[in-house]
Amino acid sequence: MLLPPNGSLGTLTAQEAALSRMKGWHPELQALIEQAYPDTSTLLSIGVVEPGERWAPGPVTLLGDAIHATSPTGGNGANTALRDADLLGRCLIEATEGRQDLFTAVDSYERQMFEYGGEAVRHSLAAPSTCADWAGRVNHGPAMRPFAAVGQAYEHGFPRGRDCAVRRALIVVDVQKDFCEGGSVPVKGGADRARAIAEMVQRSAGSKYAHIVATRDHHIDPGAHFSDHPDYQNSFPVHCVAGSEGSTFHPHFAQTAASGAVDEVFYKGAHSASKSGFEGSAEDGTSLAVWLRARSVGAVDVVGIATDHCVKATALDGAKAGFAVRVLLNYTAGVATDTTDHAIEELRQAGVTLTGKPVVLDG
Repeated sequence: MLLPPNGSLGTLTAQEAALSRMKGWHPELQALIEQAYPDTSTLLSIGVVEPGERWAPGPVTLLGDAIHATSPTGGNGANTALRDADLLGRCLIEATEGRQDLFTAVDSYERQMFEYGGEAVRHSLAAPSTCADWAGRVNHGPAMRPFAAVGQAYEHGFPRGRDCAVRRALIVVDVQKDFCEGGSVPVKGGADRARAIAEMVQRSAGSKYAHIVATRDHHIDPGAHFSDHPDYQNSFPVHCVAGSEGSTFHPHFAQTAASGAVDEVFYKGAHSASKSGFEGSAEDGTSLAVWLRARSVGAVDVVGIATDHCVKATALDGAKAGFAVRVLLNYTAGVATDTTDHAIEELRQAGVTLTGKPVVLDG
């Protein structure tokens, strides 16, 4: 329960002040406060800390209330601290696995943390019927805004902050020239699905999805993934070589991707097969999972080429990473009926939600 700042309660004790603001509450809740020992109720001064200027990354960093303490608004502070821990942990795992050095990993965490941490503080100050009731009435400096609170019961319930809501993103997988008709590893129906995906993205951008991202094969030296005698499961003819025409988005999708509807592109497979988009990184080195979590994304829809290869791998890795994954099969193209059917069963067994039917033209 939020109360006026310390010193403005007159002769009321904390217990009396709480009871004075509980009119209309359930009688049993009022009885809990009435029957409590007076010395079990106290006023707490709550500070809100706005992150300052970023510092150069080093071996020491901050998370939670140490850098962006918020007022008690529906778990906003706790959720932001948990988000910090998750993001920092994932960045450090990337450093441990050698995908980036330690200071780069810490810098990636801090860069994203400062952005959403500042937003969390602003949200807590603007929360209706809680802290905002008193934000304009207390004397405060640029960094600290004191509030008084009794216990953890809020007069107006527990408002759901923006950081609590599950946000959904769309992942467009490998809609590239080499994977469509006329490419080096063509999937029949790929060009048609590229057009359908572009139209869907144009309809959905800024409304249905919090973010839209795309992945691209970006091979430099993927080893045995390139073969003169491919098995078309683990090895394939040369395709999507970094900088080549075949690695670019298919023309049906390229204009949409360049229009600003796609928020980020993740490149995968420079020196490996890397079928999964979750093995890719943006140009600044941020992995797909880290990028999504930094923006409070908890659910993803997956579309693209091919259903039985990179779409499947991306969806499975997304589920393993803890995202709620849905594959929109209507917006995918499969290589062959048998492998596509097997992929769909794998996805179903992994708990991935499936809608629609893929385009498979292997007849």
